[in-house]
Amino acid sequence: MNNEELLIKNLLVSLGVEGADPEVQEETVSIFTGTLLKKMSVKISDVLSPEKQDEFISIQKTGDEVAVEDFLRKNIPDFEKMMGEIRGEALAEFRNITEELTK
Repeated sequence: MNNEELLIKNLLVSLGVEGADPEVQEETVSIFTGTLLKKMSVKISDVLSPEKQDEFISIQKTGDEVAVEDFLRKNIPDFEKMMGEIRGEALAEFRNITEELTK
């Protein structure tokens, strides 16, 4: 099992859908990932100055994920902590939704 498969498996367990049909699992991961990216984008926009936001957008357009991550680490204090908090919040929201849907 490679790193990506392990991450997805852990995510499915965290979201409580590890036993669901593969289609449900795939849809859940897709929705969660989209939600997480939106939350991260909003938080990044809140933290960066307008000039840094423009620079960030330019770097994103290159498609160089390493450069994007380097930029964020250099320009956002406590970047890892902030990302961890956002992931935790998103997981909690999804767990609540999953619990409601499976009642």
